[in-house]
Amino acid sequence: MIESNRLEFKRIYTEDIKKEIVAFANSDGGELIIGMDDNGSIIGVDNPDEVSARVTNMLRDAISPDITLITNVSFTSQQDKSLVHVTVSKGGKRPYYITKKGMTSSGVYVRHGSSSAPASADAIREMIRETDGYRYESNLSFDQTLTFDYCARVFADHDILFGINQKRTMKMVDSDGNYTNLAMLLSDQCFHSIQFACFQGTEIGTFTERQRFSGSILKQLEDAFHALNRYNRTRSEIHGLRRVDSRDYPENVLREALINAIVHRDYDRDVSTNIRVFDNRIEIASYGGLPPNTTIDTFLLGLSMPRNKNLADIFYRLELIEAFGSGIPKMTEIYKDKGIRIEFKTSPSGFMIVLPNINYRNENVPSTTIEAEHGDPSKSLLEQRAQTAAEIIQKKGSVTRQELEIVWEVGRSTTSKWLDQLIESGYLIRIGSGRNTKYAKRHPNG
Repeated sequence: MIESNRLEFKRIYTEDIKKEIVAFANSDGGELIIGMDDNGSIIGVDNPDEVSARVTNMLRDAISPDITLITNVSFTSQQDKSLVHVTVSKGGKRPYYITKKGMTSSGVYVRHGSSSAPASADAIREMIRETDGYRYESNLSFDQTLTFDYCARVFADHDILFGINQKRTMKMVDSDGNYTNLAMLLSDQCFHSIQFACFQGTEIGTFTERQRFSGSILKQLEDAFHALNRYNRTRSEIHGLRRVDSRDYPENVLREALINAIVHRDYDRDVSTNIRVFDNRIEIASYGGLPPNTTIDTFLLGLSMPRNKNLADIFYRLELIEAFGSGIPKMTEIYKDKGIRIEFKTSPSGFMIVLPNINYRNENVPSTTIEAEHGDPSKSLLEQRAQTAAEIIQKKGSVTRQELEIVWEVGRSTTSKWLDQLIESGYLIRIGSGRNTKYAKRHPNG
């Protein structure tokens, strides 16, 4: 036998075993065996009756809330040596904690692999919610002067009634007619927001755009999706006689990732959802880690555990969610078909989805996609780029870097590099500076 997330060995009885028992009760349960070395060697206990009694007293006096109903103390004999077994079931009154330490990180423990570790403040708060049935969306909103102009238009577009009876059914209004936090989230006065940022290149550094989306979370969802779609370019390639168009990011994946961030976010704290766009990826991060005792594999199986159940029900009614639990499996399958993996990053208080740019090409590798579609094979790549720029200049008199980014279908840094090459080679000249920079053809006389 070896130690695991559900098995712990102790050579002798010490007061420290409280941590292991608390951790088992706060996690998936487990067994602690006294009289075994860490490597599984049997040491034995000299006086199993006395040790069992000490453990029983400790369970009763040193751990809160009452843990005796989910624990069992027994002893066995192996190789003529006595062992004391403490079996712990997963508790229903979590968080369990060492009484003297209180309900703090120094008193609450959870299992991480084969060891016990102090629980974070967020993990403790999540356990309290789970035990008490606490849901942020069901609590009363501090603001009772809410309006729903945007939300009402969305419901009308779906031919769904949005009167007081429907609000009550959807848990936006309680039995006394007061607005809940769910109503606040859907209202025009929602104080939570989405922060959107686009960066030059593949690392956090120079901003090319920053926005903050506010108002009803339905409006935030719409605004964020449109912002992302502006950076979701279509690239074209020629395969034989066929032209094949490919978006940098499948639209349905962007949609699912955004909805996942909004529906599963922890709104108990005013921490913005963050969207970051890079040349090679999009990151969507929301506050609130995975539910206790789950991993990303739990959701890859298609299991649904929405943090905001009532909000998820409304999204389902609005056909924003097709089937509960289908979002993450659907996203991963779409990328898997393209030979690419989505990355999921988790922490006790956060969750991030990283979507790779399907069409991303390393800036140091010359791209032939545009030339294959638009180019003349008798011309060099530089001449073909010059011709593309010249066609725009002939119509408009000049061209901007942003316009060439779209035409050449490459990132900002690559466009800037190609423009420098065209200037150095005598094809173009630069006019103006900063945001007013434009490019024009160089006249033969200079």
